[in-house]
Amino acid sequence: KLEKLKQEALSVAKTEQDKLAVEELYSKKKYELERKNLLELQSLYKKDSKEYMDYQTQLISLDANRTKEVADQAEKRKKSREDENKELQDYLNLQEDIRISAIEDENIREDEQFVEKRRREKIAITANENFIKENAVRQAEILQQFDDATEVQQTERRQKRFEDEKAKTQKHYNDLLQLLSIQGESLIRGTKAYND
Repeated sequence: KLEKLKQEALSVAKTEQDKLAVEELYSKKKYELERKNLLELQSLYKKDSKEYMDYQTQLISLDANRTKEVADQAEKRKKSREDENKELQDYLNLQEDIRISAIEDENIREDEQFVEKRRREKIAITANENFIKENAVRQAEILQQFDDATEVQQTERRQKRFEDEKAKTQKHYNDLLQLLSIQGESLIRGTKAYND
């Protein structure tokens, strides 16, 4: 009967979390019924009898199996939450990529891409198992180093953009000066030829 109720509940469950909850509840109820049954059977015998000891062994085995099931279920819940979080993060990243790609100004778009890249890298660092194992002081140091490196890279990008813009502007003005010089020489020759 319990198995039938489990199957009905599983057929209604929509998400992976719901299915895990049904499995956990079924497992708990099954354990409670088996434990109750074993205790009732055990109570029929004297404490020092072989049958009583056999039931005691079965109870210990049942408890050990239940402990393993609970640990497995906790691991499944953790994995399910991680999968859901990853799917949500992928969706949010896709939205951000679309927003950035819609930016018309190339410099602003490149800046936004850089900031987003560094944000994702920081998330990856903080989710890394080795980072999580570090103590809070070391974690703060690592994040500060990351932020400092990001700031240095942003400064270098701005400096390079400034130098590129400066070179472009200088070339533009040099071209204008050269054009004005040629026009001036042409005007002088034209005036000289007219006067001669």
